[in-house]
Amino acid sequence: MSGDWSSLSLPEPVRAAYAALRLNVESGQLAHGYVIAAPNPAWGMLLAKLLLQQLFCEAEAAKRPCGECRGCQLIETQRHPDTVWLEPEMKSRVIGIDPIREANHFLRQTAFEGGWKSAIFMHADRMNEAAANAFLKTLEEPPPQVLLMLITESPQALLPTIISRCRMVSLAGGGGAARESTVVERAMLDWLRRRGPDTSPMEQSAWISALLREVRERAEAKEDEADDDEDVEKDVIKARVQSKVVAARVEVLRTIVHWERDVLACLAGGGEDGLFFPGEVKTLMSQSREIGLADQLRRIERVEQARVLLERNAPEQAVWEAVLPA
Repeated sequence: MSGDWSSLSLPEPVRAAYAALRLNVESGQLAHGYVIAAPNPAWGMLLAKLLLQQLFCEAEAAKRPCGECRGCQLIETQRHPDTVWLEPEMKSRVIGIDPIREANHFLRQTAFEGGWKSAIFMHADRMNEAAANAFLKTLEEPPPQVLLMLITESPQALLPTIISRCRMVSLAGGGGAARESTVVERAMLDWLRRRGPDTSPMEQSAWISALLREVRERAEAKEDEADDDEDVEKDVIKARVQSKVVAARVEVLRTIVHWERDVLACLAGGGEDGLFFPGEVKTLMSQSREIGLADQLRRIERVEQARVLLERNAPEQAVWEAVLPA
């Protein structure tokens, strides 16, 4: 990463966001927490590294970040002793409470190099409920000279209490930056569009089960192709496949809860602005006219209940049929 940030070949949204954050650093007005809404997670990581290099660079102030000193290099390789990087666990695809507790403890210790300490959360919206609540305690009473950055494609999925205690930085500008929907999301949207008041839970369960089965079959086929080129143990291959299935399951639940929240927004009289799926506004409005406010709030609660049960390894089919709203 080059030292002179102004000469970097940066995406324009990253360049603009960094320019503003750099002014915050230079004026002593840096917040303790930032939510970086990044349709492209790589942009979020790039912005986080630039800001951290600005803080940890050993060059004179006018030349920071130099990109060449020990501090800049340690940030670039994610090895700086006063910075911790957190991301979802490979198998569960969620950020659990144990890493958050470890990060909270780390942030309250004296900095190794006597300055800032920082924590960067990749895919921050994947913190489970316990992890989010544990993180909230640090966010409410942050130690001095601690910087927290939450990078996410779905800032709306974070707890409102977390968002309210952070400054929002959006990298959604620059044209063409809108998040590209996944195969799983598109399949679920196809189902949610056709879902009606008479749809049975078993119909929805069959759709989700078929979708996840297809994800597994494709992952297994891909691993079979790769197995010809590398000697990989069967347990490793099995773990890789299961990781993809779990990630797809998380995406199924995320799509459903975003859809239900959009229905709620339409029910409350909101417009397209702020919807997760603004292109689906006609269908969302139609569905909102078929349900009352209290019932829609209960639907959202049931999706959250389903997520908790699946994290506790409850039988999937029972969750799809008995818990999720059809």
